[in-house]
Amino acid sequence: MDTAEALRMVRALVDEMNPDTAARYGIKPILQEPETKRAIEKAGVLAVEAKRADRRKSLPAKLAKRWSRAEQKRLCKEFEQELSIHEIAELHGRTDGGIIVRLERLGKISRLPTLDRLASPGRKLPTSAGPDRPWLPQEDDQLCSEFHSRLEFEEIAGHLNRSSQAVVSRLTVLRKIGIKSPFILAG
Repeated sequence: MDTAEALRMVRALVDEMNPDTAARYGIKPILQEPETKRAIEKAGVLAVEAKRADRRKSLPAKLAKRWSRAEQKRLCKEFEQELSIHEIAELHGRTDGGIIVRLERLGKISRLPTLDRLASPGRKLPTSAGPDRPWLPQEDDQLCSEFHSRLEFEEIAGHLNRSSQAVVSRLTVLRKIGIKSPFILAG
C-alpha cells in the first residue's frame, strides 16, 4: 500500500466512513478526536516532505552550487576532449542542463547547441525534424513575420511544427510579447 492510499483510508475513517464501502459509521470513532485529526494531518505533511527529501537525494550533489575557476578549467578540458555532456555532468556532480549553461557562459557552445555529442546517452538532441528542436534563425524570422501578420498562435505553430506554447515562449524570449501577459505586444 502506498502513502497516498493509506492517507485516503485514514481520511475516510476520520470522516466516519468505511474506506471500502463509503458507508457511514453510526458511532464517533477515536479518529474524530481533535488530537487524532491533527496527527493524521501531520502524517500527510510528513509524507509530502519525505517525497521531497527522496527527490533531493536523487539530484546531483553540486546542483546550483558556485563554479570554481579550477572546475571551469576542468570542464573546458573535458569538453575539448569530446566527452558527452552527460559524462561531464556525472564527473562534476551537476545536471546536463547545468553543464550546457556553463559551456554557453564560457563561450564554448552557442545558445542553440546542435552537436550530437551534447546529448545524453540513448537520447539525441532535437533535430530539425522534431517539435522540441532548437530554434533556428530562419524559424525566428518566419515566426516574427507571421506574428506581425496577426496570425493565430496555433496557426503559426502548425507552420513551424511546434506547439502553441513553444511559439508563445519563443515570442517572449524574442521580446515580441510581454512576459506578464503573452497576448500584449511589447513596446
